[in-house]
Amino acid sequence: MTQTDTQRQDPITVVLEEAVPVRLDWNGVRYYVDARPEPRGRTQFTRVGEPVDPTMVTGWQVIASNLAGEKHAFVITGDDRARWWLTALDP
Repeated sequence: MTQTDTQRQDPITVVLEEAVPVRLDWNGVRYYVDARPEPRGRTQFTRVGEPVDPTMVTGWQVIASNLAGEKHAFVITGDDRARWWLTALDP
């Protein structure tokens, strides 16, 4: 692993609408997105302030909570097989 590689911690299920996360399932618990997720990686260069095509995003920071009120900031990354991985929790 190089210094630029991101450690994959846990597999996570991500439900997307229009290529943007709206729900996460992690450790058997369902979390609903509370605020617009922040892109964390792209397959194409975009300038600062330029709109990001969500289909080109390779990772997200997502603030989400479950029905019991537990809230987390998830940092997730995807791979080319449409699998998602939790890379950080509450960064």
